[in-house]
Amino acid sequence: PKLFNFFTQEKEQFDVVNLATLIYNLNKLIPRKIIHAETKHFIEEVVRFIPSPRFRFDGQSIANILLTLSKWTLSIHETPYREAINHLTVLIFEQIDTFNAKEIATILNAFSKWRISPDEKPYKEAIHCLVQAIPKRVNTFIAQDITNSLNALSKWDISRHEPLYRASILALVGVIPQRIEQFNTQGTVNSLNALSKWDIPIHEPPYQAAICRLVLSIPRQATLFTAQGISNSLNALSKWNLTLEETSHTKAILSLIQAIPQQANTFNMQAIGNTLNTLSKWPISPNKTPYQEAIFCLVSIIPEKITT
Repeated sequence: PKLFNFFTQEKEQFDVVNLATLIYNLNKLIPRKIIHAETKHFIEEVVRFIPSPRFRFDGQSIANILLTLSKWTLSIHETPYREAINHLTVLIFEQIDTFNAKEIATILNAFSKWRISPDEKPYKEAIHCLVQAIPKRVNTFIAQDITNSLNALSKWDISRHEPLYRASILALVGVIPQRIEQFNTQGTVNSLNALSKWDIPIHEPPYQAAICRLVLSIPRQATLFTAQGISNSLNALSKWNLTLEETSHTKAILSLIQAIPQQANTFNMQAIGNTLNTLSKWPISPNKTPYQEAIFCLVSIIPEKITT
């Protein structure tokens, strides 16, 4: 209430920095899934201000605002969100030459969280110019930017063979080996998961080097993987024609399987099902260590998960 009263009284004095900062900080104050009526009214009052011609948002402000809005359970097709997002989308097209790697990745990540098509207006022009900018800026992308961009692109129904997307995907994949030391567990998981959604030739450059480096990083990170991370990584690896005879693949898979007992209680039913289904795709013996322990832990907690 205090923040709402302050905004109501001072909003005419707000400049572009004040408004962008307020919206960005609201992300830390307002729960993502449960938005009460009073809070929703406050958010709408703030969002109504975005299309005002007196505000000239830069790349960072556009990225931060779109990311914040994408984290709330709000419909982008309702007033005032539609008008605000459309306004910011037009600004992307106009200002793309000033955007840095983080802003490109953040905006793509935000768009991918909404149920929109990359060919849907007005998003099409914005998404296309963001994707076209990737190869030009790719040498400035850090691991998080690479992961967010690949993850966003993998959520849309696009073909990696289409020239626009092909150039960007190849550019992002090409710099993974150079940035591999920057990848945390989530970055490793999300990158492998994103790449597994495309029919990529994993034994051809630059995919071979990128996937190899990501797979090699799993054993040293495995103890930090969440249940979802373990499940997603195993699922991604199972989609490629990787043989258990290859040392790096075996070490990665074994390290993930060995981490299952420690995380077993945090697996939800979907992760349990996906993991068991994945393990069934490889020629492994369920009676051998460490498979036996992992499978036993997952199977034994199913009754508990069903009843909760």
